[in-house]
Amino acid sequence: MVFLASVLELYESLVAGKIGNTNLMKEDYDQLDPEEMELMDIRWCMASAVRRAQRFMEITGRKSIGEPSTKLGFDKSKVTCFKCKQKGHFKRECRNAYAADDSENPFNEDYYKKAIYHQNKSEPPRLKQPEEKSRALAVIYDDEGYDWSQVCPEKDVVGYAFVADADPDRWWKADYARWEIGKLNEPFKEAQRAKRWNDELECYMDPQGNPVADPSKVDFKAVTNLLPRQATFNTRRLSDKAYLPDLEKKIREVCEASLPKVVEMKKRKEEELKKMIEEVKAVAKTAAEEGQKAEE
Repeated sequence: MVFLASVLELYESLVAGKIGNTNLMKEDYDQLDPEEMELMDIRWCMASAVRRAQRFMEITGRKSIGEPSTKLGFDKSKVTCFKCKQKGHFKRECRNAYAADDSENPFNEDYYKKAIYHQNKSEPPRLKQPEEKSRALAVIYDDEGYDWSQVCPEKDVVGYAFVADADPDRWWKADYARWEIGKLNEPFKEAQRAKRWNDELECYMDPQGNPVADPSKVDFKAVTNLLPRQATFNTRRLSDKAYLPDLEKKIREVCEASLPKVVEMKKRKEEELKKMIEEVKAVAKTAAEEGQKAEE
């Protein structure tokens, strides 16, 4: 049961994007402990095996791929003889006197053909691509295209030019933001399982009593806007020890912005603290003035 729980946990980690790190380079992996690298490889293999089994059952319609009594190896009843085209034996074991037509395909149910044309039920249906317009011939092949017919007129006009207005580090920012938001998955699920719901703040709480944001409700664009260019990030995190903690604090504030009651509570506490400080200053000022009068 412990092994099964480990497999399921690793599969959930794969789906949540917790296995692997796209920010690491070859020289970073060379500095890792070989035992840790082997463990990472095992986790990948186990999670991928569960994913393959799930896809196999979805394509074939099977409810399971085996039972505790299932023996390893292939089922000979599924073997098709190349001579007589009957199942249950190999060609060298065939005792039939006749030979079937070679043009006949014994494998009518081709699994790989099904796998190629198989589409996951959770995936949206593929839409038919609209016909290209006369001025819509400039396309950016980067996951999505752009219709330049809205920018360029149908007739040639002097003064128009194609300008690239793209952030070269947008993919790095997206990966880093996704990784930071992904850190909330496990605490949020744990709080849900423990049913630590706070009615006053309208959110789940961690074991220490801190609010936990729902990763699906965090403003992804706001997190990416906090991130600088990759070169700037690498330079500052190496030269300034306080840079990463400060950046993580800002990201936490963006995540907590998805909890309106928590934001309202923090503002109220800040106002109360500010008011308390002003009262202390006023009392201290009054005491100082009374002391001066007493000395006079």
